[in-house]
Amino acid sequence: MLAFDLPALAPARILDPITHHGAQLALVAVDVGVPHLDRLFDYLIPASMSELGFGMRVKVMFAGKERDGWVLGTRAWDEREDATRALAPIRRLVSPVATLTPAIAALARSVADRYVGTLSDVLRFAVPPRHARAEAGVLAAIEKAALKVSASSDGDGDGDGDGTRDANTATETDSESGPDTPATPATPAGHSVMA
Repeated sequence: MLAFDLPALAPARILDPITHHGAQLALVAVDVGVPHLDRLFDYLIPASMSELGFGMRVKVMFAGKERDGWVLGTRAWDEREDATRALAPIRRLVSPVATLTPAIAALARSVADRYVGTLSDVLRFAVPPRHARAEAGVLAAIEKAALKVSASSDGDGDGDGDGTRDANTATETDSESGPDTPATPATPAGHSVMA
């Protein structure tokens, strides 16, 4: 019989409880095409990314590399479940525009399940790559719509909040049409057409 020494086992490491009271966690679908990693991973949401929401693209550290990911949900820190886990924070928000809707995410999940793919593979094809110029246009349109809503809420439609109409907001029909004069509609080119 051979006698040999077994290597000494390292003592089990007990993790100190990590406390992140009030922290939010993001459920991220990380862009790795490996089938056994086809699930959502928890990442801490930094305080600077409080606007993070469903469908936004993020960069996260995964297996020592910075990877793309999509936020597919958020949840609050759970003391019992998360106290002994060391969670990495989201590295950065790629874009404030949500490029993925819940309906597309559900469809991508069912396509991945049906055709034995991974969610990240399907999302890579379903969601177009980021284009900064197009995103700037979307953000400008959203801002313009928000300004229009706030301007219409002040009652006069001119956006200054004083309740009076400015001279430049008066239409051509205000000055020309009276009780006896028919209104003349304006054309897109600015010329009036007689009715």
